[in-house]
Amino acid sequence: MKAVQIRHFGSPDDLVISEAPAPPTPGEGQLLVRVAAASVNPLDELTVVGGLESIVPLKLPVIVGGDFAGIVQDIGPGVDNVQVGDAVIGQAHPALGGNGTFAEFILAPAALTSRAPEVIDLVEAAGLPLAGSSALQALRTLEVGPDSTIVVLGAGGAVGSIGVQAAKHLGATVIADAAADDTEYVRSIGADQVYNYADQSWVSRVHDVDGILDASTGVDATIYYPMLKPAARFVSLATRHDPEAAEAAGIEAINQFTYPATELLAEVASLVDAGVIHQRIAAVFPAAHTRAAFAAAGIAHGKCLVTF
Repeated sequence: MKAVQIRHFGSPDDLVISEAPAPPTPGEGQLLVRVAAASVNPLDELTVVGGLESIVPLKLPVIVGGDFAGIVQDIGPGVDNVQVGDAVIGQAHPALGGNGTFAEFILAPAALTSRAPEVIDLVEAAGLPLAGSSALQALRTLEVGPDSTIVVLGAGGAVGSIGVQAAKHLGATVIADAAADDTEYVRSIGADQVYNYADQSWVSRVHDVDGILDASTGVDATIYYPMLKPAARFVSLATRHDPEAAEAAGIEAINQFTYPATELLAEVASLVDAGVIHQRIAAVFPAAHTRAAFAAAGIAHGKCLVTF
């Protein structure tokens, strides 16, 4: 089968499109999926450069990718959340117990798979798993509800934009920052106040915030601590907090590890079907142009998808 692999760590230029052995019969808790598309996430870019080796050493060569959407071909023992023939979305990154997703066929953990949304096609659905589950997991941690006021940092990105839309659906007031050329988009998806992140003057004017969803690529978290209420939570995906500084500020700083369980993925799909969540797709690439997809993902406004 056709697959995209890394044989040594380096850069996206080192990605190799080659023939790989087809997956075996699915084992306990596994699905065999015919992949329609996979999407490029920062986690995948980190994998390619070897940035996960200190956490999850990988045996090379390895198929890259985590997000996928496709059709179930076979199921292993103990799988009861999907059936053969179902359209599904999920995560199968090697760091999460999968075998990579940039391939025609994959073995995916059933525990990280859900039925796909019905109102969008499978290719578009491939952009949802990690971004959608990251946003919803963070909002749960923040305990967002109708009386909440939250700040979303990096609201123009995949996680941040879903976070804005889902938080508004929960009834929250949302204050957001984004790149200058994303501010109108973030307003259009419901944010109540939107600021250009390059101008930090707004930070000192915001107070009594119930929580922060930090979907940025990394910030100086301490400048945001004073806007939070006592004991409020600050959930970050990439930013690393100084525990002593957070404790001194009287807030709870959380570095989130996203676990895209079936329940979260099913909620993402449900919100898409209900018209609550919309995502931006920047470009769709054939598998032969995977290197270009990785190159575009770092600068694109929206998800970059690869079809198989």
